[in-house]
Amino acid sequence: MEDSYALLQVDSAYRPDQWASDIESGWDFFKENISTRILNTTIYTEKSSNSLGPSGFFPPRLLTKSEQSVAMRHILAIKATARSNIPCIILEDDALIGDQALFHELIHYLRDEYKNRVFFDLTDNYIPLNVNHHKKLSTGNLHFCIMPIAITRTLMAYAISPEIARALLESLSCYSLPIDMQLQVSLSRLLLPGMSLINSPFIHGSKNNAITSSVLQH
Repeated sequence: MEDSYALLQVDSAYRPDQWASDIESGWDFFKENISTRILNTTIYTEKSSNSLGPSGFFPPRLLTKSEQSVAMRHILAIKATARSNIPCIILEDDALIGDQALFHELIHYLRDEYKNRVFFDLTDNYIPLNVNHHKKLSTGNLHFCIMPIAITRTLMAYAISPEIARALLESLSCYSLPIDMQLQVSLSRLLLPGMSLINSPFIHGSKNNAITSSVLQH
C-alpha cells in the first residue's frame, strides 16, 4: 500500500524528541548487538562502549522516510496479529526460506507449543547470538536460546501471539527509533521473555545479495 494510506491505518505517532530516552531504555541490548557484531575489531572495546555511552553510538537523528515506512508496516502487521486468534510469523520483504523442512517444523512447533507471553526471534545469524551466555532448548531439529528479556537482532523474522501484539501496540503508541530498535525498547519495558532460534530456516535475502529489498532510502 502507499505510505499515505498506511499512515491512516496506524495509530502510532512519530516522536523524534523521545530519541534519547528510548536509546537509554534499550542501551544494554543495543550494546550487546554492537559487541557481537563487531567484537575484536578496532572500532569496539568494552572501554569505548562505556566511555561513549548511548548518545555516543547513537546520536539523535531524524528517521528517513523509508525508516518511517518500514515502521508503519511492522506496526500494521502487529495490529493484524492483535486482531487474530492465533500466533503469527511476521516476515520482512527480503526474508527467504532457506530450509523448507525446518520451516514446516517451526510452524508445527508454534502451533502446538506456542507460549502466549514469549517473543520468538527467528532471524538468521546476520547479527550472531552469543549462545554461551544463555540457556538452550532443543526440540526436534529446532534449537533455541532462552532469553529472560526478548531480543530483536533484526526484524527479518519473528513470531508473536495476539496477547503480545496487543501489549506491543500499546507500547508503540509513540516511536522515535528505527523499528527494530524501538521494538527492543518495548520488549525491555514490558519485561517480555524471548526465545531466539539458533538455526533459523530463514535467510536475509538482501544481506546475502540474493534479492534487493523493496525499501528505498530517502
